[in-house]
Amino acid sequence: MKVSFIGSRRSLVLYHSLLEDLDTPHSLALAICLKYSDYTELFRIAEVEPSKYNSARSLALDRQAGDFLKKSPQFVTDRLEERTTELFLKCEEQCRVTNEYWRDPPKHSETHNMCLFIMREKIASILGKLPDSLDYAFGPGVSMTVRGDDTGAYAKFSQAPVDVTKNARAFAEKFLTGTLWGDYLRSQSSELTVEKNFSRTAQVPKSYKINRLIAVEPTFNTYVQKGLGIAIRRRLERFGVDLRRQDHNQRFASIAHVAGLATVDFTSASDTISHNIVLELLPIDWFLALEMFRTPQTELNGDIKVLEKFSSMGNAYTFELESLIFYATAFAAVKLGSGRLSEISVYGDDVILPQEDFPLFLELSKLLGFSVNTEKTFASGRFFESCGKDYYDGIDVRPVYLKNDITADYDIFTCRNRIMAFYDKWGIPNRSALRFLESKVPSNRLCVVPYPYSGGFWPSESVSGNFTKDENGWEGVWSRALTFRSKTRRNTRFEPAVLHSFSSPDGGLRTLRRAGCYRKTLTFFPCQSSPT
Repeated sequence: MKVSFIGSRRSLVLYHSLLEDLDTPHSLALAICLKYSDYTELFRIAEVEPSKYNSARSLALDRQAGDFLKKSPQFVTDRLEERTTELFLKCEEQCRVTNEYWRDPPKHSETHNMCLFIMREKIASILGKLPDSLDYAFGPGVSMTVRGDDTGAYAKFSQAPVDVTKNARAFAEKFLTGTLWGDYLRSQSSELTVEKNFSRTAQVPKSYKINRLIAVEPTFNTYVQKGLGIAIRRRLERFGVDLRRQDHNQRFASIAHVAGLATVDFTSASDTISHNIVLELLPIDWFLALEMFRTPQTELNGDIKVLEKFSSMGNAYTFELESLIFYATAFAAVKLGSGRLSEISVYGDDVILPQEDFPLFLELSKLLGFSVNTEKTFASGRFFESCGKDYYDGIDVRPVYLKNDITADYDIFTCRNRIMAFYDKWGIPNRSALRFLESKVPSNRLCVVPYPYSGGFWPSESVSGNFTKDENGWEGVWSRALTFRSKTRRNTRFEPAVLHSFSSPDGGLRTLRRAGCYRKTLTFFPCQSSPT
């Protein structure tokens, strides 16, 4: 797997300075690879094994050296798109095998039968009766017929006729008839709906190794999918699974080394939720509702492919569905094992449970057709990770990642501040990486903001702030900072504007997705504090 660099040289200079600042044998070995532009070897040796370290500091420094470029879009591997497609097809084959297995399953062991019974009962008790109505909503992303930067609710309500899958079309026609939305669609088109019985695959950046493949769904389907996802989310919350927050998983990961917990992650979890597993585990009313609004086919490289998976990334209820299944799986394993049910925590495919119950949980996961990511799963030792936090002996050793090409001032401010916080935390005396970034912002564009805010450099020995106290007595300071001003567009159609305003009242203007610019403005920052 050959790795190539396609970014600006500025990022390489910054990385070289960072490696020299860290000054460990690992960072210096990486610096040699960087010097000779051997990016393939650099990434080959970059990752380290946490179990081989005996201190949080040494692990943190080497992980920072090795992982800094891990998520940078400036590095790509050969056959990136092809390998992403191959992974998608591999997941489909995995789902096919699982579907075939559960179409006529063999006799399971008594333990597995008991676990499956517990899982079904738990899912049924969580979901309860299918609600009579849903909180329908549109997400911010693209759909099959709504693309570009104007993809909010207004644009989707304006799409006439609205696209929907064959299975959901009758529901959509009845749902829209007699509504303000339906009346508007009738005024714009002879048909309320148009049939789109497949999604469209698209690839978005994930890491230098592989892209993330998502499914762009029909517009009306996403509207109902979101409502179903919200309903599942609320039912899960009643049982202590709060999908609005990740801090519960993160707190458990921080104490895993003393509490005897395992942190589990899966490979392509949402792409391996097979159709027959959902049929096997969910109550029939919920299954039929989810089935009606899923998209059964997808367009891949110009071909229409019938999906073996139940739902993919892009379906608005996939995250809640996988959280439900993984929680029920963990619950069954712990219920039959240690009984430490209060020590289960789930967020999507990030699962935490007692270490003694991990072997049975692993068996059940395989039985359901899922693959545990062994590189990111930790069932023993001193290192654990979950939901974007990495802990060694309970100490956060998460590295800083370079996620852009650091040409814009805002990105330079952000990158420098994060590196400075890492240096201060671990007592790194060398500061060449910080000085390099500071030199790239001329004095007329310099912004300094108090910690922990964004939009400028945090004060340091080399950068001083000129903060002004609020004259009206408010607790905080004023300073010039880069703030993002979103690009807006005025609503011109009455009906979609009214429908849109129910969820996003904005005085007749709508915000465009990822469109706008940063401007230097005088900004108030409450309660100035200092990093610890």
